[in-house]
Amino acid sequence: MINPIKMQPNNNVSSTKGPLVNDTITTNSHLNSHTQSLPLSNINTNTNSNTNNNNPTSAIENNSTALRPWQKEWENAFPIFEEYRNELRERPRPNLEILRVNQLDALKLDFEITEVLKSQFMRIFTFFKPELIDKYQPELLALLNILVYKLSIFNMGTTYGNILQNLRFRNERAVKDGPPNPDAFPLSTFQKIMYGIVLIGGEWAWNRINRLSVESGWSECAEDDYRRKAWVLLSRLETAFRLFSIINFLVFLYDGKYVTLVTRILGMRLVYARPSMTRRVSFEYMNRQLVWHGFTEFLLFLMPLVNIDRIKGLFKRRFSKPTSSSSSNNPNNEPLSAQAPQLIGISCPSCASEPPCIPYVASCNHIFCYYCLKASAMADNQFSCQRCGQTITSMKRYQPDLEPLNLNAN
Repeated sequence: MINPIKMQPNNNVSSTKGPLVNDTITTNSHLNSHTQSLPLSNINTNTNSNTNNNNPTSAIENNSTALRPWQKEWENAFPIFEEYRNELRERPRPNLEILRVNQLDALKLDFEITEVLKSQFMRIFTFFKPELIDKYQPELLALLNILVYKLSIFNMGTTYGNILQNLRFRNERAVKDGPPNPDAFPLSTFQKIMYGIVLIGGEWAWNRINRLSVESGWSECAEDDYRRKAWVLLSRLETAFRLFSIINFLVFLYDGKYVTLVTRILGMRLVYARPSMTRRVSFEYMNRQLVWHGFTEFLLFLMPLVNIDRIKGLFKRRFSKPTSSSSSNNPNNEPLSAQAPQLIGISCPSCASEPPCIPYVASCNHIFCYYCLKASAMADNQFSCQRCGQTITSMKRYQPDLEPLNLNAN
């Protein structure tokens, strides 16, 4: 039979059972739980040499002799560490800074997720009567919001937008009254229930009351009627809620704690779910959007200053030839008296309207609509006729019963 002492000649204190060793282990664990660094300059460092003895009894005696000064030093230093610990407890905790842009992005993501689900949910009732859908729309939206609330806030204690932004809700009231480690305080059941009642139930009740007041005409009732007074009260409540929401948002921009008024009242603060995770933001898409936005703004500023019609006319005069047609107004440039006084078969060179509306004769003896000729001349002072290519310098009302006018002489 093999002797275990010969196989393990270097027995340490942890392998020896006894009341002294147990006290030593308890003292070490107590020391590690209260302090991270302890002055051990007076501890005897020759303990390892004493443990090399093959006799377990002599090892225990040597260790007990080496630990006595250590215990004495610890007993002397323990009140000082307790004083420091109590002082740290009494000091105010450092402010927890959460990026405001993360909280606002989470709120926006929650709104977008709800809108996407709402559009998909309402497609279920596509083949129902529109009057029926409009009548029970507040109830349908409340049912959708209850489903989202149950799967997010009630079950997980946070929303899907908060999860995407590495955020979670924390019970701030429990943090004020709790121990120094406030990072693990989940929402209470009361907070979750009140959050759902205020947001979902409040929105449904407000929509229903507003519909009832509009359909019943509460605002048109007499001044002493209770419905008129209820309508005035609802208007004042809405104004007060919006005012307090604006004040809460301004306070949020200052301290960065509560985004909405409901979360401030219930003490639900957003904190990081994993503080060690860094926020990675890619500015490539943002820079691209800013560049295109600036470019479009510059184009919108520049377009009113550019005469598009004049540019088009310039290109037409340079690169296109005058159009010739058998139904030309005056192909041989003859006086108007040589043609039939009626405008049958004559069309406007600009809009091809037959006959021209309010006919006017241009300096090239072709007949245009007044609006076509006047608008083209105002847009481009070098406007040329589409039939003959001549630059139009004057125009007159077409009067076939009078003496022919030689417009070319002008």
